[in-house]
Amino acid sequence: MNPESIRTFLLVAETQSFTKTADVMRVTQSTVTSRIQTLEKELGITLFARTKRSVELTEAGRSIYPLLAESERLWDKSREIAAAANRHTRYTFGATHSVWPMVVDCLQPLLTAESTSVECKTGHSIDVLDWVKKGLVDLGFVYVEPEEQGIEYVILDRKKLVLVQHVSLPDDAPFLYNSWGYEFDSWFEQAAETFDKKVVVDQYALLIELVHRGLGKTYLPEDLARPYLTQGIWRKLAHSDEPPPLAIYQIWSAAAGDPLGRFA
Repeated sequence: MNPESIRTFLLVAETQSFTKTADVMRVTQSTVTSRIQTLEKELGITLFARTKRSVELTEAGRSIYPLLAESERLWDKSREIAAAANRHTRYTFGATHSVWPMVVDCLQPLLTAESTSVECKTGHSIDVLDWVKKGLVDLGFVYVEPEEQGIEYVILDRKKLVLVQHVSLPDDAPFLYNSWGYEFDSWFEQAAETFDKKVVVDQYALLIELVHRGLGKTYLPEDLARPYLTQGIWRKLAHSDEPPPLAIYQIWSAAAGDPLGRFA
């Protein structure tokens, strides 16, 4: 059955007039008549009893009215779902610089989807938390467990931290300190006496560059250090007290809700 014929039937039943229905639908009266006749032919029943003064549903028409009304509702709902599926969706994600390499695989389906646009913002954990609170990003990825009200989160993953340095350096090379979140900072306060804390760094790319240049050793997520270790440029050092695993938090605004669900 043609959806337009069903809609025409429902409107005639409501207005009790072929003329009014034609005006509302902006079609000719003959089009309304043709649609009703086609519907009656398909169903094998007479839907309306017509006189010069009125148009009323037949008993069969009254019986089938609820079914055709539901059919129209389902048709409209189907169109809404189809439109939503075809609609171009835009997402904005925020993360610290060093988190991106460890979460990009999760985002790859969105990055390659034709109907989706993605904007990636980079900042410190405190920046990402602020963006989420202000609704500037849909989803954030940080090392810091959110304590602010209005932010929800899950632990996306836990990464092992390894102590690395350039192969040319001795074991007692200066230590390059970078904060990997509260848990790491708390651990480091206890372990600091075993390190010569030479340089404090707050940017992942700079930390990589300093290690590359043989200016010291540092802790890095094993996933990020692996390419350099595999190539033999860096080497891994043992330490008597290993730091806690690095938690990666997937965060979102409680008011807006998680737009994608947990990746893990």
